[in-house]
Amino acid sequence: TRNRTYPEIGVPDPHHPLSHHGNDPEKIAPMAKINAFHVSLFSYYLERLKVTPEGRGTLLDHSLILYGSGIGSNYEAEGLKLSFWRIAMRPGRPMMYGTLGPMQVLGVPGNPVSSYVCAFLFLVPMLRRFAGWIDLHHRPITAKLGRDLPPNDERADYLRATLAEAPDGTLTATPVRAQDSSLMANLARADCLLIPEPHAPAASAGSPCVILKLRL
Repeated sequence: TRNRTYPEIGVPDPHHPLSHHGNDPEKIAPMAKINAFHVSLFSYYLERLKVTPEGRGTLLDHSLILYGSGIGSNYEAEGLKLSFWRIAMRPGRPMMYGTLGPMQVLGVPGNPVSSYVCAFLFLVPMLRRFAGWIDLHHRPITAKLGRDLPPNDERADYLRATLAEAPDGTLTATPVRAQDSSLMANLARADCLLIPEPHAPAASAGSPCVILKLRL
């Protein structure tokens, strides 16, 4: 959710505070207006994709579209059977998975880098399974650490890192300095995710590390 207002649909209040509605009808009503407005924009977007030619079909034919809700507080009341909620990783702790009848529901965090990392780790293998793949998961490989790392806490880290390859094929993974989950530019620079395990001790530059290349 964002802090923008929606005067064009008669909602002068910021979106994000309204999303913490606490079942207050006076906040739920404008939230419903915002959600309906977003769905109308999404519908318009799909129509534009549908009428835009690309190759032997349309842009819609060649697109994978994800649309979800930023509010999960009422899903269980709708019959969602929750398998897990929150996971010991960073970024991505507020993640969930469950089933709603025959439908599988995967909820990723709101911050963009967290969403990407969780989709890469969980959604991509899920889609591969739906598509009938046998090899579902990304393959971890070993590289050298490009700079010192401090000891880790109780969560597995998925650090965005750049890769350099030596003439002998040795890979060096260097974590970007700023790892905040709102920094899309640093994610765009990254070639891989570097994974310090929970409670990993401090590591020196040049020591071995485990990475996942950011390539599907």
